[in-house]
Amino acid sequence: MFNGVKMKVQQPISIQEFATSSHMKVTQGISFADFANNCLNNNVNGCKNIVADNSANEFSETTQNKEAIIVTKGQRYNLSSHEIDSIYIGLGWDLPTDARIAYDLDSEIFMLGKDGKVISDDYFIFYGQTSSPDGSCNHLADNLTGEGMGDDEVIQIELSKINPSVEKLAIVITINDAIENDQRFGEINNAYVRVMDGKNNKEILRFNLTDYPDEVRSLTVGEIYKKDGTWRFNALGQGLDTDLAGLCRFYGVNLV
Repeated sequence: MFNGVKMKVQQPISIQEFATSSHMKVTQGISFADFANNCLNNNVNGCKNIVADNSANEFSETTQNKEAIIVTKGQRYNLSSHEIDSIYIGLGWDLPTDARIAYDLDSEIFMLGKDGKVISDDYFIFYGQTSSPDGSCNHLADNLTGEGMGDDEVIQIELSKINPSVEKLAIVITINDAIENDQRFGEINNAYVRVMDGKNNKEILRFNLTDYPDEVRSLTVGEIYKKDGTWRFNALGQGLDTDLAGLCRFYGVNLV
């Protein structure tokens, strides 16, 4: 369905079980103030029929020729340009083949309110809690090996169903047992996030991540946020030297 998506679904687990699992090893990392430090860049590579509003660093299509847009770090895109409601978020990466311990990457979504925290623990979406209470967000697969072509993991989002209290969805990639196995994103290649039209699976935009600092253990690849009544995508690409536990604490998920 999704260009050879590599799917291996795990059984859901509770937040409490997740909190006591090996995912929850905490490390000291860089300041979370750096988390919001976007590197704005107004250059678009390989795009056609696009107009840029430099003051907002945001892009929208001006014709019906809806070719996939390549966005770069810090750029924003108004999803209302396509008049769509259902979208798929595809994430992919290539894992090192010579690692001492095999890498296992996971994707997650934090559904945040105005205060930047999850509106409740149920709005933290991951392989063990695959659907949001409002039915808007569904995690479709957890790939354990990163092998094969196509998306490694896919998340379905229906924008009109998103709880009105949610202002932003943070899209995250983390390394399972990153602290225990001393693993970082410096060894990961060809990571990307793409947005597809839920009606026909056509790719709308893609953000290829090219910067993998050695100290990064988790990566917020992008955000879908609400502005002026419409949903937009922000190519964030922000890495931190902290694991999923650190992100959960930052976003207000109750782990105990």
